[in-house]
Amino acid sequence: MRGGPAGSFRHARGPGTAWRFALPSLAETGRFASALAALCGRSDALGLGGALGSGKTAFARAFIAARARAAGMPPPEVPSPTFTLLQTYEIGSLEIHHIDLYRLETPEEIRELGIDDALAGGLGLIEWPERLGAATPPALLRFTFEQGPAEDARVALVDPPGDWPQRLGGRLDRWRA
Repeated sequence: MRGGPAGSFRHARGPGTAWRFALPSLAETGRFASALAALCGRSDALGLGGALGSGKTAFARAFIAARARAAGMPPPEVPSPTFTLLQTYEIGSLEIHHIDLYRLETPEEIRELGIDDALAGGLGLIEWPERLGAATPPALLRFTFEQGPAEDARVALVDPPGDWPQRLGGRLDRWRA
């Protein structure tokens, strides 16, 4: 069911009900990430979950490129941070931290990355957020990407905490599934 007029999101879900977004192509995933990038700022954290190859890094690339374009900068190259664990992008006055927790196994390793400090002054895109455990930011906007009906189609499930429903309003309704 599609959402209604702007602002309908705040009333569109019941407790514990994830919102579903249909992303029928890689290009549409990029447009969705760009729309969301315009709504995020300092100290926001987005958790990007899903199986290997589900679109987490593609979403992060499009998000970072959109922020760069909005700041009048060329989009940076955004490699997967699987081996570096943390990539930081200075975009305008904002630091975006692209974090991949796939290879981490203990809470100590997560603390050593300095995620708390990074999120205090920047914006975080965190792949494999379920590995954060007790270090999960309370207002983490968690996405779970799933395979859609076509090869490059995805479905994004989102369960927005805190003030996210009001912040998102109806701005993402075009992708509601």
